[in-house]
Amino acid sequence: MKTNEADDILTPEQWNEIQCRLKLTFPEISDEDVQYHESSEQDLLRMVGYSIHKDLQMMQGLFLC
Repeated sequence: MKTNEADDILTPEQWNEIQCRLKLTFPEISDEDVQYHESSEQDLLRMVGYSIHKDLQMMQGLFLC
């Protein structure tokens, strides 16, 4: 069974790249909001979105380009 790329576990390097982009876009994000743990990109976006009151669809839209 092939998994969706968005469901793949992020490496620490991938996590760091995404967290840097998120912190540039949303300066109100704290380090605790983006602390690394094994999860997917969707999970990271969902957690951060929850902290800043944005839905997952809006958060995913930031990374389409």
